[in-house]
Amino acid sequence: MQGATLDGEYVAVAETLGLNATEIARFAKNAVEASFLPSADKTVLETEIEEILLQDPEVLA
Repeated sequence: MQGATLDGEYVAVAETLGLNATEIARFAKNAVEASFLPSADKTVLETEIEEILLQDPEVLA
């Protein structure tokens, strides 16, 4: 998959399934929760996801 980005993949999923930014953020947070990262790192990533969503609720539009 040359030229693919994680952002682009999230947008493609959102467009294909008709999901909004909040629903896509849930996917991202689930991925963080399921990872093998230490708890502190998970908390940082989950906070970053929430901050992005708060700054621009239509970040995928």
